[in-house]
Amino acid sequence: MATFNPDAQVVQNIHRVASQVDHVLVVDDGSATDTKDPFLRLHPGIEVIRLPSNCGIAATLNVGARAALDAGADAVLTLDQDSLVNDNYVRKAREASSRLERAHRSPAIIAAGVQSGATVRAVRYADRGDEVTPTLEAIQSGLLIPATVFERIGWFDEELFIDCVDTDFILRASLAGVPTYLARGCAVEHSLGRRIRTTGVRVTRSRGTSFAYHPPWRRYYITRNRAIVFARFGLARPDWTAAGIAGELLQFARCLVFGPQKVKQVAAVATGLADALGGRRGRLRGNAARVVGAPQD
Repeated sequence: MATFNPDAQVVQNIHRVASQVDHVLVVDDGSATDTKDPFLRLHPGIEVIRLPSNCGIAATLNVGARAALDAGADAVLTLDQDSLVNDNYVRKAREASSRLERAHRSPAIIAAGVQSGATVRAVRYADRGDEVTPTLEAIQSGLLIPATVFERIGWFDEELFIDCVDTDFILRASLAGVPTYLARGCAVEHSLGRRIRTTGVRVTRSRGTSFAYHPPWRRYYITRNRAIVFARFGLARPDWTAAGIAGELLQFARCLVFGPQKVKQVAAVATGLADALGGRRGRLRGNAARVVGAPQD
């Protein structure tokens, strides 16, 4: 589980998954020192690894995954601090993995098929209502990744820092012959950004009247990293890339019409595209970070 300045809720989230796995590694990504540190109330069997500075979600996940594999784990479950899995999440994920193995489709990455009570939409593949459904994208929180996948494709891309880390990993896995499946028995409570209501205007593919809004500093990383993965996989996955670009344009339009901080949103997108083209990677720093309100050391 990757954490950064967590609140007390993280303890419940950790304990919910602790009973389902052999070992829990909490990797804290350079949180500020706090005398009310929630980790002090963790069960002694849960290991906490503290990074000296904020290194980003990819680096945090890699530290945890390497430690787990070094300890002999045959699979790694990745989670965010604000994610609460259902009681039988790991068992259902294992069952889905075994079902795929029996169909000679292993190894495979298993992802949450239900998020915050809603069925997760499969990307690029038709959803026929099966217990397991292939997808080309899934959120990082709740991925069950066999150890052999890391051996085949490597680690999460630390140059991305945050956002699209999961997309890049799943796409690399797909090109290496490792598919990702949504398991409908695996449910996670996890929010994706602040919801903005559009006063009755339908703005999503499902004709919804609200959308997930990210602040400008997150819009910078989303824009930059989406542009990077589009360039990386555009030739291999042209249909996915075209749909992704259209989706990003729609999201940006929604932010400009219905969201706050419109000028900063434009600055974030412009800076993100410029940095993607210019080869800038890692954490955004300096004046550009201040303009879009990105957290500083």
